[in-house]
Formats: sequence, C-alpha cells, structure tokens
Amino acid sequence: MKTIFTLITIGFATFSYGQLSKFDLYGDVGLGINGNYSGPYEIDSVSTTNIGGSITLNYKPIKHLGIGVGAQMYKVISSMVVKEYYLPSIYVDIRPQVMIGNHKLMALIQAGKSFKRDEYDITPPQAETHGVFVGTGLGYSYKLTKFFSVFASGKAFSTRARMEVDNEKRGGKINKVGLAFSIGVEF
Repeated sequence: MKTIFTLITIGFATFSYGQLSKFDLYGDVGLGINGNYSGPYEIDSVSTTNIGGSITLNYKPIKHLGIGVGAQMYKVISSMVVKEYYLPSIYVDIRPQVMIGNHKLMALIQAGKSFKRDEYDITPPQAETHGVFVGTGLGYSYKLTKFFSVFASGKAFSTRARMEVDNEKRGGKINKVGLAFSIGVEF
C-alpha cells in the first residue's frame, strides 16, 4: 500500500511539474513610440514617446509554439485634438519560438480589442471609440534559472478607432500605429 501511495504521489508531482513547465508568464515595461494615424481628419501631431507595459500568459501545446492571452497599455495620440491618453488592449497571443541552449528567439503575433471611448468637448459633439488591436514583432529571452528568464522585445501595433459625430457613427475610421520596445521577465 505504501508503494502504491508513493507511486501515485510521484506520478502526480511529475504530471504537475510537466503542466507548469508548459506555461510561460511574461511581464514587461517598455518605451512606446506613437506614430501618426491615417484617417479623415488632419491634425498637427508629432511622434512622442511614453512608458507602457504588458503582461501575457502563454500555454505551450507543442515545443515550439506558445498560445495565450495578454493585456497591454501604451499611450496613443488623439485624433481630434493634440493630446495623448493610455489605451488598454487585450489580445490573443501566438508565439512561434525556438530554443537554442539558454537562448529563446520568438515571433510575436497579437490580435484583440482596445477599450477606450474618448469624448471631445467641441461642437458638434464628437467621440472616438476604439476597437480592433493587432501587433507583431520579435523577442529574445535568456534563461537564468529553470523557471526565470529575462527578455527583450520590439513590436509594432495598430488600433482602429471609429469617429462618432452627434452620437452617430458617421465620422469615419482611423488607424493609429505605434512601436514598443520593452524589457521584462519570463517565468
């Protein structure tokens, strides 16, 4: 009986360790660079930099692929007036990756939704509602211990917004773009 209990305990511990090793948690802080946008309005906007970050949880169903969910927050430039605001986004994350010794190279592919409604106190009343978010980039990770790595990444992202004039969706669509260069940790 003692042997069976020991075998079950070892089996459960091995299974649990195997499941934990299939998950990667990434957290980073980075420098965001706002680009101009394409849309129906012309404003004098300039590229600016800001601090932002993201967190992503990935599951590795196979050795060279991580699939998961994440959230990020970087600043974007307003479409109607010259101002910046933080834009929260959630996304599905796909990371093809290759491990060479302690080095991991990965591609970042993200698609999701941005959440923000920005209203402008002008006449007629206008607002900007954000929707689709996409991001793509590259990352590098170096394993320091069995469960801890440091990583760096660079990505380009875009979010689509719809303009509303007098509470009607008739103002057109706007694409806002940005770059993010970040450093962080991986567990």
